[in-house]
Amino acid sequence: MTFSGRLLWSLGIAAAVMLTGCATQREVAGNRFVSEFPKMEIEVSKEFKYVGMQEIGGASQSRFGGPPATGRRSDEFYNWNEVKRKEGAPYRAFYIKIATLVSPNWNWHTPAIDRNGKYILDYDMLTVGDIQYEKAVRVARVKGRAKCVLMESVTNTSYKKTFVEIAYWESVKDTPYTCAQWKDKGNYTDAQKQYVAGFRKRADLAFSPKPAFLSYSVNSVKEEAGPEKREALPLADEDEPPED
Repeated sequence: MTFSGRLLWSLGIAAAVMLTGCATQREVAGNRFVSEFPKMEIEVSKEFKYVGMQEIGGASQSRFGGPPATGRRSDEFYNWNEVKRKEGAPYRAFYIKIATLVSPNWNWHTPAIDRNGKYILDYDMLTVGDIQYEKAVRVARVKGRAKCVLMESVTNTSYKKTFVEIAYWESVKDTPYTCAQWKDKGNYTDAQKQYVAGFRKRADLAFSPKPAFLSYSVNSVKEEAGPEKREALPLADEDEPPED
């Protein structure tokens, strides 16, 4: 192979690696999160302190167009705790989650959040430029951190194999209401509704830019196709609070 041929081959491999996210560079400097792929730069409020990244493997379920199936994924969690609380026991917290499907022929299902879910308090699909974001307020749990929280999340699945979720949450332990009362959204008192309104104001201050955190259009990212193509179920299903 000639030098020019080897060069073109190497550049092609590098481009393929970049598109799949395999050579992804992500870092946190102070309260600024920067990612090369998906391309984004997020500034987290100074009310929060970065406490580290957790990387775990997971499984995703699919029931679209066939029998149940399971695919593999890799999850990265970048976590910030409220500055005033001791580490490990946050009342208010913030995280960035990047989940990448690693099984062949799997893509994320859109929408990622069921707007009619029983614990969804509010839902909106936002289009900024040509990029869509889902924004939801819900009662949820955060595995390993809190059993029952109020959460506002902004998500994006337009990279097909990469799911991004940016979430602000508050534990309900320090509210005047139990988790059961928060889950019973049809019977909220006026005081609860006012609390949710205040929660949303605090969530709006958690990070910027909001909601348009992606830096460029993803229309050029090709959807993986194949005879065994699967769509992964919404990740929000995993975050439901425990039953009483």
